[in-house]
Amino acid sequence: MINILIADDAGDLVRFAAMELKRYLERLFDRSTVISGSLDEAATHALIVGCCDDAPAFVAGVGKIHFLPLEDQAYLLRNTTLADRPALAIVGGSGAAALWGVYDLIERYGVQYCLHGDVLPVDAGAFSLPDIDTVFEPLLRLRCWPFHRDHAFGPGALRLAECKCFIDQLAKLRFNRIAFSAWPWEPFLDLQIDGIKRQTATLWFDHRYPVTDDMPGRHLFGDQTEFWHPDLPPRDAPYAELAAAGERYARGLFAHAHSRGMEVSFFGFLMEFAQEFRPLVPDSQTVYQLGDLTVGPGPNVLPDDPRLAKLSGAVIRAVIDTYPEADYYNFGVPEFRAWTKQAPGAWQKLDEKYGISQVMSLEDAVETARHRPGYSGTPERAVTEVEADVTALYFFDRLFSSPDVLPATKKPDARISIDFIAEELYPIIDRVLPKGAEMGAYIDYTSTHVLRRREVLGTVPKRRVASSLWLTLHDDNVGFMPQLATGSLHELVGDLREHGWAGFIARYWMISDHDPSIALLSKAAWDAAITPTRIFKDYIRGLCSETAVEPMLEAFRELESVTRSLEAFNSTIAFPEPGTMMKHWSADSFTTVLANDRQGYRLALAAVRRVGISDRPEGTAMINYWINRLEFGIGYLDTIEAVSKAATAERAADEAKEQGDAQRALEHSAHAIAQAQVAVCRARVATQTFARAAKNRSDHGAVAILNQFVYLPLKRRLDELRERG
Repeated sequence: MINILIADDAGDLVRFAAMELKRYLERLFDRSTVISGSLDEAATHALIVGCCDDAPAFVAGVGKIHFLPLEDQAYLLRNTTLADRPALAIVGGSGAAALWGVYDLIERYGVQYCLHGDVLPVDAGAFSLPDIDTVFEPLLRLRCWPFHRDHAFGPGALRLAECKCFIDQLAKLRFNRIAFSAWPWEPFLDLQIDGIKRQTATLWFDHRYPVTDDMPGRHLFGDQTEFWHPDLPPRDAPYAELAAAGERYARGLFAHAHSRGMEVSFFGFLMEFAQEFRPLVPDSQTVYQLGDLTVGPGPNVLPDDPRLAKLSGAVIRAVIDTYPEADYYNFGVPEFRAWTKQAPGAWQKLDEKYGISQVMSLEDAVETARHRPGYSGTPERAVTEVEADVTALYFFDRLFSSPDVLPATKKPDARISIDFIAEELYPIIDRVLPKGAEMGAYIDYTSTHVLRRREVLGTVPKRRVASSLWLTLHDDNVGFMPQLATGSLHELVGDLREHGWAGFIARYWMISDHDPSIALLSKAAWDAAITPTRIFKDYIRGLCSETAVEPMLEAFRELESVTRSLEAFNSTIAFPEPGTMMKHWSADSFTTVLANDRQGYRLALAAVRRVGISDRPEGTAMINYWINRLEFGIGYLDTIEAVSKAATAERAADEAKEQGDAQRALEHSAHAIAQAQVAVCRARVATQTFARAAKNRSDHGAVAILNQFVYLPLKRRLDELRERG
């Protein structure tokens, strides 16, 4: 019998850790396992689980004096003896760290943690305790997984039950924070200001995804008539019902994260407001971002405008008072800035208070932005970011120092993070942010683009401001194309360690491609020696076999190469919006680069097919998944090629008509119709192929998007061509 020992007064996390240890040991080794507060005489082995203050008391001859002080995220695995029995102490500097220690031990028995569940070894062998005496401490203290919901193919499509399962897996991977964002138009933050109440709520920029009998991938949607979030009332339900359900959903997510030892941060918006509040927004203007759902202050509004301060202060109070259980509250600047004219005055006010001109001048910051090396945007956009963010920093400073904001909430000492500030302002950020505040840095959309300017990572005053970098696993601009960025992520994590950053925030939408990347982030945050190749090999061996390693490594190398190309040259190839496919309706849309990307997918597919048949269901599932994903990627690019040919023929037909050549116009029109038919067929097959790879509701959302923004628009264009003749 195996005896797991915990203190009588052990906390909930330690008790959960002991239960997890018991569950795994019984499943792996088929050994009777008991949890108790004292050693059972029948025990052949003992495992002591606890925190620094309680675990050592169980270990005969190994008292507290022999344990190093452990910081809150550190844990110790120590082989010892207890009453002449083999024993292992799993001691954490906190309950969460003790839980990580348990999961570390279980991983040593051959269990592999993936986001959709565990992969257990076929035969774990005879039970024994590892010969180990090591303290494990993270090299990056913040390892954050966000649950943002702006698209239907992201975590915003996931049921709470699915999110809880992912959180369970993230705890095993030693992530220690989740983030939850609430757009002003979503049903997660009720708001009432000066007698004006929210009256509407929606999801996914209010895009609609009908489910029809003839749509590709129809089998995924059961009896649904529209793809919508199943944990919320129907979209046409009264606002109060939507808001109440939204708050229940968020609180359920937070509670589960806390039960697994994870912190929670809540992202709110201070410069965009639901349309209902337009009368309160000074010089209000509509914010256009995949719709017109929000309003913001006009470009001439001063950052010390009392009306705006009142409105944004009310948002902060609502966020904190609605979700006092959150551990951090994140607020950032808008993605597309406009608040630029006030920058000189804002800089002067900040300089008077904080002496920022001792570090740099506004002119220097602007000039540096104008010459950002390797930036994916324009010089004008970079300059706009700097000028608008100087204004925003002054605005934030006034807000968070106001006695009417934080002191008026349920948590006057609420911990704040300011995110997305322009990189040129990093050298002054420690002077300007509220005391104890964190910063979330967002340098560019993709890991490839960030690597081009990795020197920026050395400019953050990380020793004085806990700074974390948004790391892109999966960019929504590249959309639902197969993606894998493990190599780029490995380099960036190494830079974060080198420059002393606090950690990272994963950025993603779909998750099914990314088990290797997530494993890399998990391990590289603790072990500087980890490499992508080692991660890949462990992943492939764990799911499949040794013979699968080389062909799958080749497939992953090809996939990473295509990902870098898509990020660098075709970054909006599959962005989920109404023009997803029809923006490619032009004669030059299918480029040589895309042809090379398609060839890369083909090479990756050929490598996966060389793996052959796996004798493990997990291996079969992995092989089939990548076959379907890569076939989809090829089919999507085939669709773009046919669309480009159809557009070319359509233009030729129009030119022939203008020249009065009816016969040639008819021939080109027939060719355009034929190529449009090919495009429709390829889009349908590609979507059906994607549906075969679907693992979760996020993937289902991608199928709904493909139907609405790719397949149906192509069918409509085909009908138009036929009508024109």
